[in-house]
Amino acid sequence: MKFGEDVFVVSSFGGYSLNGVSNAELPNTVGGFTVVHTKVSEKVHIFEIQLAEDEKIVLKTFKDMVAVNLDQVHAHRLHASKGMLGNYNTSQMLARNGTVVIDNPNDFAADWQVKEGEEMLFQSTRAPQHPSQCELPEASTTKRRLGETIALSTAEQACADWDVHFRASCVHDVMATGDLDLAAAGAFKITNIRLSLLWC
Repeated sequence: MKFGEDVFVVSSFGGYSLNGVSNAELPNTVGGFTVVHTKVSEKVHIFEIQLAEDEKIVLKTFKDMVAVNLDQVHAHRLHASKGMLGNYNTSQMLARNGTVVIDNPNDFAADWQVKEGEEMLFQSTRAPQHPSQCELPEASTTKRRLGETIALSTAEQACADWDVHFRASCVHDVMATGDLDLAAAGAFKITNIRLSLLWC
């Protein structure tokens, strides 16, 4: 995330950097907003960017997955923002030009791939880099993985504590990863607020 001239990067297993400094001292500020890191466990880390008393951006990592949650963030703060989270008011997946709606997730991801000569916010690069295209899993591989991992009933039981709106996503992700810990990672409470994950 880039706030003004400050860049805050969160990666797998709670890795992070602030303005190019890996594991910079936190609490600290990014774009004038306080960012706090909470290490829940070796697998789960939470970063909270406090925009106001009741508004914050929560970045949560579970192993090698990163989730972003806008907690009570008012729309006026995001009127000029852009990124892969789409349009804040309509939830539409907008192309990089900010106007074209792309419904296909694969096409959407390809459109947002960082191109040669563009500003790189990440500290390190890894394949594939443009002009190489991202490699997509074959549908048959995904179906085989779902069928060979955790049973549906087991996944549903593991995700039973999730908010009903996100439970189906939890079940899918538990079955896709074969990891029951994923369900537990979204069910714990932080300062009495239950946080649900939307895996990207």
